Amino acid sequence: MASYFLALRQIQFTLPALCCGLVFAQQPAEHPSINRGTVTILSAYGGSASHPVSLAEVSPGEFIGLTDAMRVFRMTSAGVVTVVRQIQADGPYVGWAQGVNGRFYGAAATREQAFNLSFDANGDVRYYYDNTSPSGFSVATAGGKLYGIAPAPGPNKSTFSAMNLAGALTSLYNFGTESPYILPILASDGNFYGLLELNYTASVYRVTPQGDLKILVTYPDGVAGKWPPGSFSDTLIQASNGKLYGTAAVGGANGAGALFEVSLAGSGYKVLKEFDHLSTGAPNFLLEADDGNIYGIAQGEPQLGPPSTLFRLTLDGKYEALQHIGGSSEACRCAMIQGSDGKLYGTAVNGAIWVWDLGLAPPQPHITGLFPSSGAAGTTVVVTGKQLLGVTAVSFNGTPAASFSNIGGQFVSATVPTGATAGPVTLTNMNGTATSPAPFAVQ
Repeated sequence: MASYFLALRQIQFTLPALCCGLVFAQQPAEHPSINRGTVTILSAYGGSASHPVSLAEVSPGEFIGLTDAMRVFRMTSAGVVTVVRQIQADGPYVGWAQGVNGRFYGAAATREQAFNLSFDANGDVRYYYDNTSPSGFSVATAGGKLYGIAPAPGPNKSTFSAMNLAGALTSLYNFGTESPYILPILASDGNFYGLLELNYTASVYRVTPQGDLKILVTYPDGVAGKWPPGSFSDTLIQASNGKLYGTAAVGGANGAGALFEVSLAGSGYKVLKEFDHLSTGAPNFLLEADDGNIYGIAQGEPQLGPPSTLFRLTLDGKYEALQHIGGSSEACRCAMIQGSDGKLYGTAVNGAIWVWDLGLAPPQPHITGLFPSSGAAGTTVVVTGKQLLGVTAVSFNGTPAASFSNIGGQFVSATVPTGATAGPVTLTNMNGTATSPAPFAVQ
């Protein structure tokens, strides 16, 4: 299950670059005025001294984040920020995931060494110094594994890695001279997908949990590929229709970026949008909201003048620019999550934390799985899914759970009650009710 701990995506495992102040709704003269929804800066966290690199909603209206200065902070939906811990490290790697135990896992470095670590919402930190190739993580599973990418010994080498909750790291696949652009995502078929570069050509790959890799599709020249490695970041998501949607930051016929779709099998590759110019192009982030549309960010190039763009993409490929961000001297390398109130919350490397209110309805809870899928009364079951915050009830085929609790937005822990019978698990939170796609078998 993909983590809801949002991280600003960069190609290299480096600290975020600095950028200038963020200004919303400035319109370049050569583009029509667009202003869909309301964008509000919640916090200009730290100014130029410290920049949020991660943000996650841990309870309705309550967020936890991490800055490039390794400060763990809390934030309310009104933008009130409180620092809860200063971690002793020079800076974080990209990629943080919330494990099934509620702790956030990632990697950081000092001048002397790199290491994995975890922290909880109260700022308690644990270090895992024994890992010789620390990973940034993007996936956490109900079984207690975290998956991500770790730099490997030698130039331009990285590994697909797994780590357990105790910090034991295992390398599953070495990319060799290939260079992954993004952290992997976990798709509905149980395999991991990502983007990598080989000889300046970009490809979509699939890798199994056992570490077997296959190249699914390579971007055609002039359509969605051949971008300089290290220049921009990209993203890949699986939407609710099962297809993969991704960005090629400076691909496309104009070299200004493209949006594409492809199936899990690698078939049906289609370019959905080619951006006209790098000034408002370079798409590098996608998110499917609960309304079934994809929302994204095109970074723009500050030296070229006009600002970055917030846009919407329907699952049938219709593109619409909705907002401009920034001005002639700034760009937004930003990212977003959808909050439990339906609003889109974002962070930017200039220090801004912002919210984009499009009037989207609060997202309904969705259950994707049960772990384990069978057990006797008294068994603890992890319900996996998305938008699960604020749970108020869990039942096993109509019998209320003996106890239950949230573990972030993608996990709920529930105890099988006495008298439960085989059937679906139902979960209710403040936004609605969800039912498991498969039944729970009572032993």
